[in-house]
This record gives sequence, structure tokens and C-alpha cells, in this order.
Amino acid sequence: MKKPCCNIYVAINDKNRVLGGIFYCSDLKEYGLKLKINSGRTSAVRYLAVNDNFRGLGIGQALVQACINHAKKDKKEKIFLHTLDSMKEATKIYEKEGFHRFEDIDFRNYGFEVKGYCKSL
Repeated sequence: MKKPCCNIYVAINDKNRVLGGIFYCSDLKEYGLKLKINSGRTSAVRYLAVNDNFRGLGIGQALVQACINHAKKDKKEKIFLHTLDSMKEATKIYEKEGFHRFEDIDFRNYGFEVKGYCKSL
């Protein structure tokens, strides 16, 4: 997290309780995966998480939107992410925010099918 291209957005309530978080990466060299996409014009999102007690309140959507806004500020053309079939609520948020399946970046990890999604900005 000491790299200027990596940011964590954290949602907190008025009592400083962490409600959720997300990782934004504007330089795909720091994303952690070797992908065959144009890294200079593309950013990525990872690790969306919302406290179970606060799901359904729009926190996940606000965190994803913060990353989209950051990517636009960075003048990126696309933003992508990976998710699993088991993360149904997160996938609903991504699709609501305009992400579409991008099978070119799918991969298999520890027996799980990891699915790519992309959004043009």
C-alpha cells in the first residue's frame, strides 16, 4: 500500500466503525496478476467487502462508485475486476454499475473459476 497507484477506500460510520472497504489499483503492474490487457489505460478493483451487519444499505455500491470515479480522474479507459460465482451480491453491484463479463481475463485459482468483469469509462 506504499505505492501511489494503490488506494484503499473504507466506509466508516459516525462511530468510526468500519462498514466496508475496497482496493483500487491504477497501475496493473501492482495488481498482482499478469494479464494480457493494455495496462496503461486500464485500472482495477479488488477485494470489495462489506460487514455482514451493514449489507443492503448501498455501501458496496458507494465503494465501487468511488473506484469508478477515481479511474475517471486517472483518465483510464476501462476498469476491471475479478469475482467468483459465490459472490452473488457483489456481482449484482458490479452489473448495476455497468460492468460486463470479460472472459479474456478469467482464470482458475485453487479449484475456483475466477471470472473477469470490465467497464468502459
